[in-house]
Amino acid sequence: MLLIPCLLVAAVYLSGNAASAQTPWSAALYGGYATGMDNSDYASGSVALIGDVYRRIGRTTALGVELGYQKYESESSARHLAGVLRLRSAAGRWRPYAVAGLGLYGFRQVDEDFVAPGLSAGGGLELHPNEGPLGIGVGARFDLAAKITEDGPLGAAILTLMVGLSYR
Repeated sequence: MLLIPCLLVAAVYLSGNAASAQTPWSAALYGGYATGMDNSDYASGSVALIGDVYRRIGRTTALGVELGYQKYESESSARHLAGVLRLRSAAGRWRPYAVAGLGLYGFRQVDEDFVAPGLSAGGGLELHPNEGPLGIGVGARFDLAAKITEDGPLGAAILTLMVGLSYR
């Protein structure tokens, strides 16, 4: 529980004023709790870490790349690499955002390792003190990845709740 106050203090301390130089690049690093929404090896809770780098292509639109990792209690894990689209308020202290991605997911299960295509969707809210470039945020996302096998689909549906830092 000490993580959220520490992130807020860091955001206030490191944030500049609204007149700081604008850059088309932004980044975010979030950590949190992920759980499978099905009866797979991913149904037990896990630690999740997700990082994004974006390049703004419009006032509120950015394209980027995302790396993610989830480690589960059942000795299973998931990794992903995805292209992402983010929509976010361009200014203000409070900046709501939505993100969607498409990429590859690598799964390590007790009985089988595999790679599958997948997609993600989520959203959240960032607080940028003094309307500066550094913010603290909360978010939720849903990831769905699967491949078709002769025994039927093999994959996972994962819900992640997270907190983190964003820049610009």
